[in-house]
Amino acid sequence: MRIWLVLAGCCLLLGCVGSRDGDVALVGNFSALRASVMLLAVESSPSEYGSASVVYSNARGSLLLSDEHVVTHARHIRVCNSVGRWLGQARVVARDHAHDAVLLWLPVPGLPAVPIGDSSRLAVGDAVAVAGYPIPDAFEEQHWRVSPTLAVGHVANLQVEQLVLDLPIIPGDSGAPIFDPATGVLIGVAEGRFEDEPAIGLATPINMLNPLIKRGLVAANAPAHAAN
Repeated sequence: MRIWLVLAGCCLLLGCVGSRDGDVALVGNFSALRASVMLLAVESSPSEYGSASVVYSNARGSLLLSDEHVVTHARHIRVCNSVGRWLGQARVVARDHAHDAVLLWLPVPGLPAVPIGDSSRLAVGDAVAVAGYPIPDAFEEQHWRVSPTLAVGHVANLQVEQLVLDLPIIPGDSGAPIFDPATGVLIGVAEGRFEDEPAIGLATPINMLNPLIKRGLVAANAPAHAAN
């Protein structure tokens, strides 16, 4: 009995240390990611909000990855950064209808890009995190500063073209980066949730969007008139 108690105590201690290390990594990676996460204010009928992440930036501007449904009927797409500064208007440069994804061109250079990971390495039970802008209009009504919000969960189910998560994707989170809490790399894009079970979130694996990103890179590095 005494030996069992000692072993149990050691396991608990090691578990606490592991958990604390994981929390430190999560906090650090979220802090590093924040500057790459943008709020989209879409002027349409009705007006919409969404999230996006910077996946590339050069001397002329930056590419933002988001969900196509966020900007489907957009007249104008305004972009705000993580400290509440409005950066300007973005426009669509590439779409992926099959995966509800879109790349936007924002003529603001030098923005930090989120590192892109490999979603094929994910397994059921892996920890994931989302950094987005849920219900930003409600934040404004409370006179709260609009900034990225963090939520943490796990991969609940893996489909070929869909990640099923045990965390909700709240309106405003659409297009937000799903990232690995341990490394900070982008592994998916928040897409939505089940209507009958809002606690279950859905995301598109980043590997499904690599062809879209490659098309966006071609546009971003084309002659100036093609991207601006």
